[in-house]
Amino acid sequence: MPDPLRVAIVLPRHMRFSWRGATSIDLVAHDLALFSRHRSTTVVVAELIDDPFDDVAMVPFARWPLEPHAVLGWRLGRRVMVRGLDIVVVHQHLPTAAALAFAVAPVPVVLHTHGWPKPPKNPLDYWHRHRLLGRFASVVLVSEACRKAFVETWGSAIPARAVPNALDLTTWRPAAERQQTIAMAARLAPEKGMLEAAQALARVLPELPGWRAELFGAMGDRHPDYAAAVTAALAPLGERVVMHGDRPHSEVQAAFEKAAIALVPSKVREAFGRTGLEAFAGGAALAASPVGGLAELIEGCALPLPEVSAEAMAEAIRKLASDATLRADLAAKGHARTKGFDIRAAAAAYDDILEAAARR
Repeated sequence: MPDPLRVAIVLPRHMRFSWRGATSIDLVAHDLALFSRHRSTTVVVAELIDDPFDDVAMVPFARWPLEPHAVLGWRLGRRVMVRGLDIVVVHQHLPTAAALAFAVAPVPVVLHTHGWPKPPKNPLDYWHRHRLLGRFASVVLVSEACRKAFVETWGSAIPARAVPNALDLTTWRPAAERQQTIAMAARLAPEKGMLEAAQALARVLPELPGWRAELFGAMGDRHPDYAAAVTAALAPLGERVVMHGDRPHSEVQAAFEKAAIALVPSKVREAFGRTGLEAFAGGAALAASPVGGLAELIEGCALPLPEVSAEAMAEAIRKLASDATLRADLAAKGHARTKGFDIRAAAAAYDDILEAAARR
């Protein structure tokens, strides 16, 4: 096996491999490549976008209108094959990844999934997806909870490994004196709970003199009606709330480093919950939904939301805003939790998986 490995990391759909507006998947792919021992021979294949990350090698591609996933997978497979690769990683989308694996065979392919494993709809769906999963040298999931759920559904014959999201903790600078700010960052999509958060803020901020909120809502163009509803809910608060659209991740990080409170009110079973980890790294006291891998992350070091509703979030904000001792305790516990999620350890474990897959 060559050292270093020649690796292609493929981001096939709805990604923004960019300094501005990167999704959590883009950030994971970027950070694992940046800290890999195979960085010098790694290339990221991602959709053409303005201001892409420039600290790792990137090969852009353009999407074709109404392009079937199988066609895109085959096209991307043909594109990466000319680079004489040892291994390919495809993020998130099973149909595209399976088509790419067929196109690049016998080069091994690793599927890196970021969502909660979906159960099969029926026996035919089970047979079909199990056949597609069988094309991969390994499947990487973002939490141990996800890995267990995957094995329960698909069995242990398909190699499944957990590599949790991780951060370069040396770049985080939590402020000792926290601002009276409530921060949240999420996609502007119904499942992320930003509308309920906005409604909660509209209820509770008038009761909290001196407090304000800073929200980051990414990809608002995907759900324009939902984005408009969030904006309308916040309108009565005026300048006490700043609502950002797609912004560089450095601005999200800066907000978490100063805010006293952070919110992660997910309405779906999260595979991991990177935003919660970032809130911990920034030193904020977190209120979050104990769902899926997010429950695994926040256990014992965040205020769990009993439900994602305006009422429940307003009560959580009141509780945290009125109790500085509770905020300090949760912030300290959350920050301590981040020590197990350093990007250097995660990248080393990831490289081990890729090397083992390349040998197979």
